[in-house]
Amino acid sequence: MHYVNREFFVPLYSKQPNTMPTITFRTITQLSFTMDLEPSLTVAEVKKKIAEEKGDDYAVELQKLIYNGKILEDVMTIEQIDIDPNKFVVVMLSRRKAPESAPVPAVAPEPVCAQTPTVTLYLTQGLAQM
Repeated sequence: MHYVNREFFVPLYSKQPNTMPTITFRTITQLSFTMDLEPSLTVAEVKKKIAEEKGDDYAVELQKLIYNGKILEDVMTIEQIDIDPNKFVVVMLSRRKAPESAPVPAVAPEPVCAQTPTVTLYLTQGLAQM
């Protein structure tokens, strides 16, 4: 009988939980950037990091992250998503909503006089004889 020493057994593929994967992000305008992220980070935390790195145009509330055709939920972690290093995450940015201004009051119609003017016709004697 042959025994295999387990110390020498190494799986061909193993995920190392302590490594920070480099993830490629791409916008719909084809701009690309990469970030090294901890596997324990949630999508919500990743959105915050993107906003910090990229500025106000990438505000958290404007971002939707899409991977493999699916919108990523804020509670999912990088580890749960299992992102392929040869693929990328799409960052879709919504447009900012125009700030709501105070409603403009409707223009009130001019008040109508309480009395309607009457027209009195005065016939002159010369016109009445015709």
